[in-house]
Amino acid sequence: MILTFASLFLVSSGCAPEAGSDLASDRSPPAPLMPLSVAGAGLAGGTVRVELSEAPAGARVSLLLGSNDEGGTCPAILGGACLGVSSPGGVRAVGSGVVDVQGRWAVDLQIPARAPDGLWHLQAAVQAAPALLSEVATLRIGPDCVDAWEPNDDLTAAAAAPGTWSASVCGRDEDWYQLELPAEGLLNVALLGDPADGDVDVELVDATGAVLDGSYRVDGTESLEHLNLSGAPGTLWLHAWGMSDPQGDGVAYDTTVEITLHAPCADDAAEGDDTVAAAHPLAGGLPAIACPGDADWYSAPVRAGELLHVEALSDPAEGHVVVNLYDPQGVLLRGGYGPTAEIVADRDMTIGVEVVLEADDAAGGGAPYALDWRVQAVTACGPDALEPDDAPEVAAPVGPGIWTDLSVCSGHDWFAVDMEAGGTLEVWLRYDPDDGQLASQLFDPTGHMVVFTMMADGLIVLHTESTLPGPYLVHVADSYDQPAPTVGGVAYTMTIVTEAP
Repeated sequence: MILTFASLFLVSSGCAPEAGSDLASDRSPPAPLMPLSVAGAGLAGGTVRVELSEAPAGARVSLLLGSNDEGGTCPAILGGACLGVSSPGGVRAVGSGVVDVQGRWAVDLQIPARAPDGLWHLQAAVQAAPALLSEVATLRIGPDCVDAWEPNDDLTAAAAAPGTWSASVCGRDEDWYQLELPAEGLLNVALLGDPADGDVDVELVDATGAVLDGSYRVDGTESLEHLNLSGAPGTLWLHAWGMSDPQGDGVAYDTTVEITLHAPCADDAAEGDDTVAAAHPLAGGLPAIACPGDADWYSAPVRAGELLHVEALSDPAEGHVVVNLYDPQGVLLRGGYGPTAEIVADRDMTIGVEVVLEADDAAGGGAPYALDWRVQAVTACGPDALEPDDAPEVAAPVGPGIWTDLSVCSGHDWFAVDMEAGGTLEVWLRYDPDDGQLASQLFDPTGHMVVFTMMADGLIVLHTESTLPGPYLVHVADSYDQPAPTVGGVAYTMTIVTEAP
């Protein structure tokens, strides 16, 4: 039961089907309605008593666990109630039950024997109308973790990094180290740990707080690389933290730092193209070199409805070349991941094509590349037979059967299936994953989401029992659309199966 993921999807889609109310993505959290207390020592392997009071008698309770108490926005679909706990990995339920006639509910919560040190944040969610939430209760698990380099838990207390050292992180502990890098110095950092003991991630941060490079592997091998092109010596910080600690006794790691002088990258014949204002007209097949910290710019005029496809052809052993596409105002349209980027123009304009080297080869000579590109017309996504159905208020009424030739065009489709109480409903969505990716939700007649799924293999199945009579809403969203061959849409077939009570 990961409530935060579902809530985030609803906020991003802008489609909460609650009649008479807008999506409350900016609504402030309401005042806590019910007290929640925790009694007992937070020792690994021990038990604490969690008790809720002043709750509606007979209502069902879920006890939620998060890693912090920052809270978040709340969609109207949750009845206006905001979670007060959150977690990067998602909030999870650790207990459930029913409120007694005195308005109380309690549970003896078992702490895992290998629970990591740190703070737990607990909150009770009561399934009532509207949904209710308790106060946030905190529980500290175990002592704080330290190693020989402590205190180095933030950038201002960073320890001076030697060439090789050993340390460990535990629970919510963070480690910071300071590095001095000469001009034209190439920095390589290797961090090694035993994945059976846990996982450590690491980032390289500059004086402005910007992350220059990061490594987030789970096999115990982390590596970073950075070249100082500033023309002067610089100071960097190495930031390490634990992502998992199954045994709860810290994650040990060994770190090695190597600094070598980097050979300068040879400019190509097209140099002077380091800004969008100096961009050359896009031409395929011309040899060029992507140098560290030195962008190459090209310009490509396109008309509305045309697809621009650009690929940088290079040897991956030379480095990682990335292509980015920008509009005339400098807004990134596509790119940021690899040597290929494409987009369908929504108007006549000149697109700026940026080629950058994100990871250089060890020799320092940059990465030679050539551009392969094309401009072609594509077929626009048009309305299907059930349009308009792009909002819950205009959901298309459908019944059992197979609905073909449907398409969601850069947005959302909504369908209403009338159900009796006690029946079952199944919705099958089939599509070509090469055309894009769909996500779907199912809501009961009160507007509460009962199913959410997002699959990439071309098949989505939604299933629920109709506990209430009335229209059940099916929401289909264009989660990721490939711009060609059909721009702005993903075609799909919907099969609806119902069984009477």
